[in-house]
Amino acid sequence: EHLSDATSGEVRIATSEPYAVGLMPILIDKVSARYPRISINVTATPVGSLNVYTPQFADLRERRVDMVFGPIFD
Repeated sequence: EHLSDATSGEVRIATSEPYAVGLMPILIDKVSARYPRISINVTATPVGSLNVYTPQFADLRERRVDMVFGPIFD
């Protein structure tokens, strides 16, 4: 049902704490204004833990989140 209507649905984002409190509210406001029926869920994580071996990327690979947003450390 959600796939048939691109203007509604849910987006799950894992992001670093600075992005979660700084940039994400701005982006969410812009997306919500354009697509008011989209629900955006943000999970904040410590910035140092965003590397390709952390659970956030496992969540992405296993489709528990739709995107990881922030600096990536390898």
